[in-house]
Amino acid sequence: MHQAAYCKLICRPSADLVSVVRRFVSNFFDEILADEDTSSRIALATHELLENAVKYSSDGEAVLVLELLAGPSGKLVQVEISNRADTRHLGTLTKLFDDMRAKEPGVYYQELLRQNMKRAELESGGLGLARIRAEADMSLTLSVDGDRVRIDARCPVPEGNP
Repeated sequence: MHQAAYCKLICRPSADLVSVVRRFVSNFFDEILADEDTSSRIALATHELLENAVKYSSDGEAVLVLELLAGPSGKLVQVEISNRADTRHLGTLTKLFDDMRAKEPGVYYQELLRQNMKRAELESGGLGLARIRAEADMSLTLSVDGDRVRIDARCPVPEGNP
């Protein structure tokens, strides 16, 4: 696949900046795509991934990469976030991804929502990632290299987009 559009942001995200970056991403893809629904889904994924980086980055820095990829089977959008994480979070994150893969996105998301209603905060986390899969209808992959975590969220771009 080759890149049809690309943007990379290296930052120390804060809770206040998450919404600013989300608006930028929404505007970026509104200009590139002729599909507000897809732009909205991409912005949601970016928001959730950045929130996780704010909470779990061990050094406060995150790298966000947005790509519109063109390939033989059509166009694909990828939102990638990477950051350093404490080893205690790596095991939890790996287990979360294993649990997510074992269930349909909507089923898993509903289970986490029910659990969340029973307690003030999800101890195991993952609600944002489950939301990306269920509401934004995006696939997620996890890569861990030492203390560096990378999460990719992908979705196909509907035909008819430039």
